[in-house]
Amino acid sequence: MLKQIQDILASVGLNFTLLMGGAIGAWIGMKPSQPWWVQVITVFTGAFIANYTAPVVVDLFGMSINSLGGVGFIVGYMGKHGLEFIIEKFKKDGKSKN
Repeated sequence: MLKQIQDILASVGLNFTLLMGGAIGAWIGMKPSQPWWVQVITVFTGAFIANYTAPVVVDLFGMSINSLGGVGFIVGYMGKHGLEFIIEKFKKDGKSKN
């Protein structure tokens, strides 16, 4: 059953490990004082941010592919702040290469 779910997610470009790592990281990092619907959105956002940015972070910093799940967790925990950091890193790298 889990393999089928992973295959379905992979067919649409989603990595189950990264989604779970990001969701758990976002869940741990969320503020309990927020309304429940904001908390739900935070968990989903963390999962999707991790899915799409963790591979970029691993590549950007020359990390091992084995660290992908852990990076997904960290990126999910950091949420949009982590995404902003990654974008700034790309901007700086792009300027230094020109």
